[in-house]
Amino acid sequence: MLRIEHNPAIWYNAGEEANERKDEHYPTGVYRSFLERLAFPVYSYHYENGQPLVCRNKVIETANIFTMNCPEAMMKDWNYPTFLQANTDTLATVFGASETLYACNTYQFADYSRYDITLFSEEEKRAHRDAQFPIDLANAHALGKRLVERAANAQ
Repeated sequence: MLRIEHNPAIWYNAGEEANERKDEHYPTGVYRSFLERLAFPVYSYHYENGQPLVCRNKVIETANIFTMNCPEAMMKDWNYPTFLQANTDTLATVFGASETLYACNTYQFADYSRYDITLFSEEEKRAHRDAQFPIDLANAHALGKRLVERAANAQ
């Protein structure tokens, strides 16, 4: 068992704040269920000196890659990083390390003509995708490489 610092806000406050806002800025219920099930076997209800113990003997490198339809400026205006950071903090608390990568203004549909959508322009989305996707892909590759290198160096 490994002793870790614990912040109950990681587990509860972000979700409560999101619920007050009707989950409009928080990952899907499927993701939240996945995160809970992922952490459950490692996180412990055993506390010593007010701190929980986790059932792991080494740091497990983790990351979140959040893709979203809104542009980066809107993501920041709507405080997505604040809400989403709680997920990264949870992974870091339970597994020892975590990073976050955002991919914004993503292309949503293969065929926009099949949807009644006026909030975004398909042409602008396509142009953004064509310019940004190679950058997002390179960032994701670099993230994966960092995780693997840190895990290899820890052994």
